[in-house]
Amino acid sequence: MNDSVPQSMQRPLQVSFQAGLVMPALCLALFGLVMVSSATLAGSVESPSTLAVPLRHTFYLLAALAAFLVVAHVPLETWRVLRVPLMLLAIIMCAVVLVIGVNVNGATRWISLGPVSVQPIELVKWVAIVYVAASLSRHASPQGLPIKAYVQPIMLFAMLCGLLLLQPDFGGMVLLLLVVLAMTFLAGMRIHHLLAAGVAALAGLGTLAVSASYRLDRILSFMNPWESATGEGYQSVQAQIAFGRGEFFGLGLGDGVQKLAYLPESHNDFILAVVAEELGLFGILAVVVLFAFLIFHVLRVGRRVWCDNDPYPALLAWGVGLAIGLQALINYGVNLGVLPTKGLTLPLISYGGNSLIATAAMLGLVARVEMETDIEEAGDDD
Repeated sequence: MNDSVPQSMQRPLQVSFQAGLVMPALCLALFGLVMVSSATLAGSVESPSTLAVPLRHTFYLLAALAAFLVVAHVPLETWRVLRVPLMLLAIIMCAVVLVIGVNVNGATRWISLGPVSVQPIELVKWVAIVYVAASLSRHASPQGLPIKAYVQPIMLFAMLCGLLLLQPDFGGMVLLLLVVLAMTFLAGMRIHHLLAAGVAALAGLGTLAVSASYRLDRILSFMNPWESATGEGYQSVQAQIAFGRGEFFGLGLGDGVQKLAYLPESHNDFILAVVAEELGLFGILAVVVLFAFLIFHVLRVGRRVWCDNDPYPALLAWGVGLAIGLQALINYGVNLGVLPTKGLTLPLISYGGNSLIATAAMLGLVARVEMETDIEEAGDDD
């Protein structure tokens, strides 16, 4: 057999996903379907009860499953080869949305394609993980990354961040920046370079935060939402009321009140508040534990591959774990009122096809890492 062909390409691919990846993700997705249904089937003053949202969410889950399986069956080397075209596609989509995008609540983040809408930031997050992992893996070494390894990714992501700010999508930009910096550090970025990049990022984010009046108002309302309970702080106040009403065991599935006419986006960004009101502290803990199991497994996959001196798949797994974990943490903070509202969904649980499909595609990368690793280990055993 030709030794130049990667071991993962020499053997037939066996579909044997690890339970540590599939089971918590599946539980979160099904739990999300239940909670989205609970948040929308009761209806509200503005929107009567309808099956449309749960049915669409079910369709999105099936599409997400298809995305997971497709990505899991594509060799990792294919994504490495396609990283530049994928990045160019992400940049083009972020530019196109500014021209033909649909404006919703003052933000232009969606491209309407008939019955569906595409949100480029979800593609950007997935592409960013692939691109950064492939680019940094060429320079990763125990001695640390050379400065030249940062230049191209930084230039491209500066362009992406500029396009995201024009939409505007400050929350998506912050998440992307955190994931890229963390991946770069894990790849071997020297600590003094990381500190310098961190200080520059904080200074830039602080300047951006106070440069727009709506961002400044959001920060001020976050510091004391009760002073603007009918304005900028409205969502935060209503979410905190939901948490308070739920106590330990909740009011019961479907019996929440905040979702009826008080809490906007209760099936989307603030789905966790619905969980808190209806299922209480134990419902929240169940969500946190499931995410913890999922993220721990994904990060452990990266660690195992890194120990085998293979930085590319390791960085892919770490990037996925960071992206999903950080987005979940930010969503927790927003719902609890300890972070300003960001417009970021709770992965796998919130309503929304773009987020579900992108998250499933990320997990497909991790599944592929596991599958190729298992094949290589089986080859070593032979």
